This record gives sequence, structure tokens and C-alpha cells, in this order.
Amino acid sequence: IYDASSAILFNKGYKTVTLEGDQALCYSMLYKDATEAVFTIPSVDDDGKQTDISISVHKLKNKLTLDYNGDTPVLKGEVKAWLKISDVEASESIGALSTLGNLNGKVLYDSEQFIKNNLLAVFDKTKQANSDIFEIKSMLYKFHNKFYDRDKLSILDKVTVEFDIKCVNFI
Repeated sequence: IYDASSAILFNKGYKTVTLEGDQALCYSMLYKDATEAVFTIPSVDDDGKQTDISISVHKLKNKLTLDYNGDTPVLKGEVKAWLKISDVEASESIGALSTLGNLNGKVLYDSEQFIKNNLLAVFDKTKQANSDIFEIKSMLYKFHNKFYDRDKLSILDKVTVEFDIKCVNFI
């Protein structure tokens, strides 16, 4: 089970930034199989009451690439997560218990936004700290070598980001 309260990033031996637990979890979804991870999002039940829902990740498919849009480098991250309800901070009706493991469309959308917003926060924090945890320079060298000499020193300032997150029910 993935459980991190925070992650500290260093650059040349100096602490640069701290990622909070949800940020560290979402970052790990881009690189490895973070199955059995659990995150909690606020939601609204059928009666309009605010409820916290704990969601478990059962399967991931991920991809991270660096592309160019003209002269602008674009970091593109894709995550497809198969999710299931882990726990609900509310009482459930008898009829709802049979479908407790499945997430409705709103909760799936909220989960996608949760992951995307945390990834954007990680990107912003690491960009401000001049930390290359997304390995952008390495991708530049490996896959866009013709731009390497021109962009190697400035790529972290120039790069933009796009995250495509898709959450579905784990069946």
C-alpha cells in the first residue's frame, strides 16, 4: 500500500521543495504501478450531503513524453486509473450497499480533477525550484537531440505541461 506523508526534493544536495502526500502519490502514478494506493476526495451524496470518499487505485496505465509544439517544449502525461470505493464517511442505504464498490460519473470526474490538480501543483513546485524530477532534460537528449544544445539550459523555464487523466471503475 502506497502511503507517503510527504516527499522532499533535493537539487545539488540542497532541499528545494516538499511535496505533500497527495502530490507525491499522484506524481508516482506517472512512473510506476501505484496500485493499492488510497486517496480521499470530498463528494456530495444523492441527498446533497457533503461526504468524504476514500478511493483505492487497483490498476494504472501511464505514459510521460516530451513533444514540441513549434519551438515550445510540451511535457505530456497520461494516466488511466482503475478505481474502486474503499470507504465512505457516511451511512449508506440498503440499496446503495450493492453498488458501493462502483464510482458514479461525478466521483470519477472529481478523481480525475484531483489527480490532475495535484500533478499541476507538483509541476509548478518543481519548476519554481528548478528541479527536474520529470526527467525533462533526459527526454530532451534521448528523443529531441536536435534541440538539445539549444534548449538544455532553458528547457525547465520554457516547458509547458498537459496532463490527460482518465479514471474508470475497476470491475
